Amino acid sequence: MDVNGWLILYFTSFQERLNDLEQTVLRIQKKQSEQFAKHPTVKLLKAVVQAILVEVPTNCLCLVERYSSLRQDGAKTDVYRVFKRLLDQGKVPDSWDQLVAASAPPRPSA
Repeated sequence: MDVNGWLILYFTSFQERLNDLEQTVLRIQKKQSEQFAKHPTVKLLKAVVQAILVEVPTNCLCLVERYSSLRQDGAKTDVYRVFKRLLDQGKVPDSWDQLVAASAPPRPSA
């Protein structure tokens, strides 16, 4: 997928987590159709998609600015902590070429 001249690729584990998030949002939608848009998980998915498809391709620094205000240092979901765990487990490629080879264009969740 090309967005504003940027080739958008998802690393395999990111695609899996995004698909899980999308499935969770679909379950929420079925259960809470009235309050759906206000649910924190729905807002999270919306923010992630907005960042990937709009904000980052037009302003790469926006991700750093946005993340610094949202990050919860030391939290189980802290991006740095999650990334370190992936590195420690050998789940992140060692080079740019390996990363690109292990990535693919976005695909809809199943």
